[in-house]
Amino acid sequence: MTDAPNHLFRYFRYDSVDKAHIERLLFQDEIYLGPASEFGDPFDSLARPMIDPTEDGLRKIARDAVARDTPDLDPARKAMEVSKWMKMGYQANSTLIKEVEARLLKEARSATGVYCMSTVCDDPQMWRHYAAGQTGFCLIFQRDEVFNEARPVTYSDTRPRIECTGAFGGEEIVESLLTKSLVWQHENEWRILQLPRQGGIGYRSFTPTILEGVIIGDMMPVATRKEFLALIAKRPYPVKVYRVVPVEGSYTLEVVDIEQSEMAYRP
Repeated sequence: MTDAPNHLFRYFRYDSVDKAHIERLLFQDEIYLGPASEFGDPFDSLARPMIDPTEDGLRKIARDAVARDTPDLDPARKAMEVSKWMKMGYQANSTLIKEVEARLLKEARSATGVYCMSTVCDDPQMWRHYAAGQTGFCLIFQRDEVFNEARPVTYSDTRPRIECTGAFGGEEIVESLLTKSLVWQHENEWRILQLPRQGGIGYRSFTPTILEGVIIGDMMPVATRKEFLALIAKRPYPVKVYRVVPVEGSYTLEVVDIEQSEMAYRP
């Protein structure tokens, strides 16, 4: 059982790609839950679909396929099309069923909103991957309100399976969205999920005081740091500012107050 953390951390680059989301987060107190299809790991949330081999399972897939492909047909004609599927059986419909599987996975990864965070703020690999080699920053959130919805990611060497019934409601993909390869285990990731029926992709608001602090990357250029600190200073609700720096004589990082960091060790 994973211990529930008191704080969660989100790493950011500081460039034109993220600036719109960053400013909305800082000044409108909203986080953006994006689709898993845009994640850097191509295997992220890529489950193995499992088709129900029973007659009832095929009927569910057939009804969904007919409703999607021929939405204007009257109920009687739709029933006839479903009957054609049923007479052909799984073997004859194997190609169409593969298409249904692919579509369900695509919908699952593109329709559910996901917000990724970590329980660690001093991991060198994460600073490199998600904060542009320590030129970005990391935000510190209290685990409350929307952040209390975050759930831990499980790390495994096998992808989870989801049951494909023909109609995607979102619940089918939850296990997949919360499972990643063992190679990412160092990230200690937690995720907020927003299923399609809950609004899917989009923004969620939080109480301003839940954002407690910001950690600036040690390699952030001086001019960029001044610009970013000026931006932080405009926030109506002040946050504590830290900096991540190398530990002397070590390959590790530590988080220090921004004032202390000006005198911190430099390689």
